Amino acid sequence: MKKNQKHIVFLSAWYPSSCDNMLGLFIERHAELLSSFFQVTVIYPSYCPKIKTGIFTKVKNNVTNVNINISYQNKIIKWFLFFIFHLKAYKYVMGKYGKPSLTHVYILTREGVIALYYKWFYGIPYVITEHWSRYLFDKPFKNFIHRLITHFIVKQANAISTPSETLKRAMQSKDLGKKIPFVITHNVVHDNMFTIVTEKQKLHFRKLLLQKFALDTSLPMFLNISVFEDKSKNLSGLLKALYKIKKKGKAFILVLVGYGQDFDKIKTLAYDLGLVSHIFFAGEVKPDEVTYYLQASDFYVHPSNYETGGIPVAEAMMCGLPVVVTDLPVFKEFMDPNCGYMVKVGNIDELSAAIELMLEDYKQFNKNYIRKKAKQFFSPNAVTQEFLKLYSYAFKTYNNESQ
Repeated sequence: MKKNQKHIVFLSAWYPSSCDNMLGLFIERHAELLSSFFQVTVIYPSYCPKIKTGIFTKVKNNVTNVNINISYQNKIIKWFLFFIFHLKAYKYVMGKYGKPSLTHVYILTREGVIALYYKWFYGIPYVITEHWSRYLFDKPFKNFIHRLITHFIVKQANAISTPSETLKRAMQSKDLGKKIPFVITHNVVHDNMFTIVTEKQKLHFRKLLLQKFALDTSLPMFLNISVFEDKSKNLSGLLKALYKIKKKGKAFILVLVGYGQDFDKIKTLAYDLGLVSHIFFAGEVKPDEVTYYLQASDFYVHPSNYETGGIPVAEAMMCGLPVVVTDLPVFKEFMDPNCGYMVKVGNIDELSAAIELMLEDYKQFNKNYIRKKAKQFFSPNAVTQEFLKLYSYAFKTYNNESQ
């Protein structure tokens, strides 16, 4: 650690691991971004039954990873080991690097209990960054005790952030974060990786990705990236919208990137609707491969029923792609009509019409303008300033508490 460099310890409920290399990928990107300014350590749990229970450390991209794996399936044992191993891991970090300057909690509520303990007994302030969509609903808490503990942890925090105004308003409507500094910290999209490519490069990438599947690479191609959880991502609605377009004889290719609990359900629906010659199921791909799928596409479609951040839409826009999205408040925060089309949530007819229109009009959109909008909110420089603001508030409020 560099002399006088502040040490930030992330306590993150979600983080990529050998069990799931996509879970909390956006948090890993935040950690790596901030490692240019701070010493960053991430303590995070995983629950891989095939890996022994224990604490495993490594350094990846200048970030110290401390992974707590719990292989036991018994709920009581898992809860007990969660807290015991978190305290042990934090003690290990303090022993190796000294007392941290700040604890950064990602995703409530259990990680917040650990942060609160170290604030009370070691004088380490903490901030919270929440991404969970549960606050968008009427009953975000499991029970009264869960609600009570969550409210107390938030009140004791020195600052709080969310990736969107939408989630901020949702949390504050539940009386969370009203009396402490509240900052928007967007997800980061690396503008040196997600770039606009030439038409020749686009077709080259498309040929490389699709040729082994015997798909016509000359057809208009669009993309969706999701975790295949239909309740939120509405992939069934997307396929039903495409069925309407297919009946009109329109030619297109949809590439679905991702994997999740409803993967087989969506694949079966594609067969039932006779869309198999129009859809390519790419499955789960490596994070760095996502860029190539975007750059090979003509536009992007995201028909979600609810969202708190919309990372794939931001990545698509950083590549200059026009988008078709639902009219969720979160998308209205960083999009305007020059970036694509918005349709009502759950309206299959509108979604079908918008995609059909985009198949004709995608070349009319200004790629440089769309990319500029994305950089304004999601570039590393923009997001860094947001986090520096969050930490500045945290240190200021903690100093006021200590006086």
